[in-house]
Amino acid sequence: MSELLKIFIDLGLSKDKINSLFNISQEPEPESIFSLLSEGEKLLENEQQLAFLILYDRIETVDFEKFEVETLEGNYHLGYSYYTEQQPFIDENAVLSSNYQDISKIFSLPISLGVENEILKTPYFGENGLVCQFIKENLDDKEKIYLVDFLFKTYKEDKNSFGKQGNWVKIGEYEIINLLGFNPKYSVYPSEFALES
Repeated sequence: MSELLKIFIDLGLSKDKINSLFNISQEPEPESIFSLLSEGEKLLENEQQLAFLILYDRIETVDFEKFEVETLEGNYHLGYSYYTEQQPFIDENAVLSSNYQDISKIFSLPISLGVENEILKTPYFGENGLVCQFIKENLDDKEKIYLVDFLFKTYKEDKNSFGKQGNWVKIGEYEIINLLGFNPKYSVYPSEFALES
């Protein structure tokens, strides 16, 4: 059917005439699609449904907490921020499952998800420093190394943004000394250059 429609369009028939010829109705209104999503299953199936909600929120406020997404650890409502790429130091409940991975092909990430949350590819440096929610509470040694490597890689890529993290005592709500087991502000490596305090 779609090939036949393409032939008619290539012949120069208007889309309205083709639609009436084949009794194709107009595209549904966004409100109708939102109603269908709201009344149906609360779990969003794919990135297209998620993208629709994000865009619809620009027309009319969406209560994202009424909808759920699948993460690597289970289903959670959209009242949080989520990542599309897994990082070893991020809780798996904050990483979207593969059903939504192509959201980054639809939007440039990060993108707002309501007022306070967003969909992110990975943690990043924003206006006020590092945006890195949902760091695991008890990082093992490998996860600590991944976090430090991530910070160093980010520093090498964008030193100006990295410098916006004025206070290295905390990353968001997380104290660095609890995450890494030491305070980098008072640490010198290699230790042969360190002065005793």
